[in-house]
Amino acid sequence: MSSLDPFSAGEAGLRDTPHSLRILSMAVAAAWLTGIAAPAGAQQIIWDVDGSAAVQASNPPSTELFTLQTPRGDLAGQGARAGQVVVEIERDQRQVSGVAYDFHAGCGTESYEISGAISSDDKVITLQGRAPVRDGSCKVISFRDRTLVLRRQDSPSPPVQAQSPPVQAQAPRPRVAGEQCAMRPAPGGTESYCASSVLASQFGNSYNVRNLFSGGSSEAWVEGQAGQGIGEWIVVEFNMPRRITGLLIDNGYQKNQDIYFKNSRPRSIEVRLSQGHSETLTLADRFGTQHLTLVASAPATWVQIVIRDVYPGSRYTDTAITKLSVESAPAN
Repeated sequence: MSSLDPFSAGEAGLRDTPHSLRILSMAVAAAWLTGIAAPAGAQQIIWDVDGSAAVQASNPPSTELFTLQTPRGDLAGQGARAGQVVVEIERDQRQVSGVAYDFHAGCGTESYEISGAISSDDKVITLQGRAPVRDGSCKVISFRDRTLVLRRQDSPSPPVQAQSPPVQAQAPRPRVAGEQCAMRPAPGGTESYCASSVLASQFGNSYNVRNLFSGGSSEAWVEGQAGQGIGEWIVVEFNMPRRITGLLIDNGYQKNQDIYFKNSRPRSIEVRLSQGHSETLTLADRFGTQHLTLVASAPATWVQIVIRDVYPGSRYTDTAITKLSVESAPAN
């Protein structure tokens, strides 16, 4: 699905309506987004959308637009701005369908289809869809399951400083005998990188975990177990809770094209956070840095990346990652 500006959201959400009605809906949506006031008497309702405040207007009656009023948390970190549409739906009794918008810093919005239901008291809307995952060049490389929960607010949302993140239990980080660790200075503290295994040095090359954040593309971490490295992992641990938003990964051993394809590269990874969140992401089989966006809204003290599937090497079964960094922000 191609990138859509919110002004074109009406067409994506009303593809089954007559052309004239689609144009009318798009015009109304455009008027709303450019700041034209709603007609006198139109009711504005505030909803919580993943921690951000969004306004729902009672006009137009056929399509309900949820426009960001105060982006917070993950949406703010992803570059969402006040005045942008985050959800657009149509109702059929208690069932709803339409489009949601995915935000990615430095890229345009990307729409995806959603459907779900409204609670019996009309205060909660639960939506599901397959949200796009984009790389550093803004290209969609895969999709992930996404659940959006909209909660109607009985009174205006409190200011950001009045909110406190929920306290969640943090599990101890995974450990294994023989793991290798290295410390990395980071803004606001330090990060500890640990790998479940490391390939022994050979031909003057070292494959230790430090290579994930130091040196150039000629240095990589390579797992050290027999086979393709399925189940091997890397953990990045923080000295204070962080809110995880994404990963930057240079897949495979990017020393050169020959070495890259001779060694295996992760195809699928499971990402686990210390507070219990887990999701599986797909990596492209290419040179360069890939930007993977996570669905994470709770503070975490560590993130674990587990290899679940690989692109097999043409000569070796060793699986490599050249560089890895975690995108995060202070938890509070």
